[in-house]
Amino acid sequence: MYEAWTTIDNGREGLWENKVLFETLKIISRHEGEDVHNPDSPIYAELEEKLPKRGWLKVEGNNERRSLFRDYSKPWTATGLVDLRSQQFKLTKLGKDVVEGRISPREFLKYFSKNWTENNEKPFAHLASAFLAAGKSLSFREIYFGVMLGYRKGDDINAALLGAENNTSNFLATPERRLHRLLGIMEAIGAIAKEDSSKDAAWCIWDSKLLTELSCSDGAGTLERTSQPNTGGMIDLLLKNVNAIGLTFSEDQVTRFVSAQITKQFVLLTGLSGSGKTKLAEALAYWLANEPANQICIVAVGADWTNNEPLLGYPDAINDKRYCAPASGILQLLDQAYKKPEAPHFLILDEMNLSHVERYFADFLSAMESSSPELALHGQGTLKADGGLDIPARQALPPNVFIIGTVNVDETTYMFSPKVLDRANVIEFRVAPEQMEAFLAAPAASVNMKVLAGQGAHYAAAFVSRAKADASLDPADATKLQQDLLALFTPLSDVGAEFGYRSAKEIARFVAIHRELSGEGWQYKDALDAQVMQKLMPKLHGSARKLSGVLDTLKKFAEDHDLPLTKNKVDRMQKRLKDEGFTSFAEN
Repeated sequence: MYEAWTTIDNGREGLWENKVLFETLKIISRHEGEDVHNPDSPIYAELEEKLPKRGWLKVEGNNERRSLFRDYSKPWTATGLVDLRSQQFKLTKLGKDVVEGRISPREFLKYFSKNWTENNEKPFAHLASAFLAAGKSLSFREIYFGVMLGYRKGDDINAALLGAENNTSNFLATPERRLHRLLGIMEAIGAIAKEDSSKDAAWCIWDSKLLTELSCSDGAGTLERTSQPNTGGMIDLLLKNVNAIGLTFSEDQVTRFVSAQITKQFVLLTGLSGSGKTKLAEALAYWLANEPANQICIVAVGADWTNNEPLLGYPDAINDKRYCAPASGILQLLDQAYKKPEAPHFLILDEMNLSHVERYFADFLSAMESSSPELALHGQGTLKADGGLDIPARQALPPNVFIIGTVNVDETTYMFSPKVLDRANVIEFRVAPEQMEAFLAAPAASVNMKVLAGQGAHYAAAFVSRAKADASLDPADATKLQQDLLALFTPLSDVGAEFGYRSAKEIARFVAIHRELSGEGWQYKDALDAQVMQKLMPKLHGSARKLSGVLDTLKKFAEDHDLPLTKNKVDRMQKRLKDEGFTSFAEN
């Protein structure tokens, strides 16, 4: 009989959880240089706020507060992520690479799994070897008694599992918890998976190649760094920089916005006038742009736009060699984007629904769905615009052009048609009472967007690459999403608001990207909530007779799945339906 593996959480339970490990690392990155031993260091207030009840500070007998890191920092120091030797918080190069996305959390955990040692043994190597030797799913009892206590590489796995079957002992609490932690890490790197979501579900082989790598590990595991940072850590840094110039957005709001923008190059921001829609669009654009003048084009939509000429211009009717390009600079932006495909370029259409969107934006809507996205400008070869810009007959709409439309709803604006809503995530902005209270207590000074310019430019190439690349869900999340979408399809179709193949595909893509950007703390329900709100509900409008049933269904669905965004929106729509006899997703 072998010894149990209990070292990984020894000293303080729970700090090795993936969410706690990486979220704490992000928080440390914002507080480098602060005193580890000083309980008044600002880091401890943020740790308690973001990760409460973890014992970051304790009160000793003399009523003095003592910081956790004075006594226990193993999850971050033993793994080489943080250096506390100077009694100040400091990330190592490895820690910076993880926070800034050059090393993904999954890649780090793979490296950790190959190198972790307890009592001169490699627990992950033995676990991986056992799964491969058994060639089948293993229950927790089999893993606890048959593998941890009864098997090491080279042993007879069948004899070990038979011994577990005949063992009637109870689990010891500490080894049980810590074995679950080891299995959780193997699940996080994609080596194994639970067969279902129940507590007693068996663990199955998910990636036999990775298990083989783990089982053969000799402690020489290496880390793969990307030449350009991936999107890991992007949201955290964007929030930090945006807050520093006086803008206040929630992490959920920013994550949904960036996820939507990577999912598809067209996003709509709607809601209360003056709630920060245009500011958030500008903030992302400036933050990613090294050359804002060439990468950002902000256009105020006019109430008299009845065709595409304000966006794309027109050939001169008198001089057949000349093209009248719009003064907004949109064609120059498209030209720059085509010449610099690795750099993101942003077209921000402010108050997009002051005119009928379908009249002036139809070319863009069509091009976005084309396998060869192009905008037809004229039929005369190449013309010259003022400034010497060459204007081809057909202008490419490059995938590195990201279009953000802001939307206000009042008596001067127009509703969007389903064909527009189907092609975008519609993100609603509202101001909560506590947000207004905080703002009025300390009103922000004027915001200088230029301060943000290029602060996130090291993410620019990764942002564009991720927007171009495919995204797929793991089987468990894909199954849940399929079931949830089917549950809503019929109620929505009953009122003519069902979704098509394109929307279903984009919803799945959003959930996958939302998971990547959210990191270890991601929850499926948050992504589902965002997509019910942003992709399925925007087409809803009508009378009580039409919408009462579907709103009741959506409310129950939101309550059953714990979807606060969806439930709050349904509540507001139902109140308006009761008060006025009519309601719509769009609110003024």
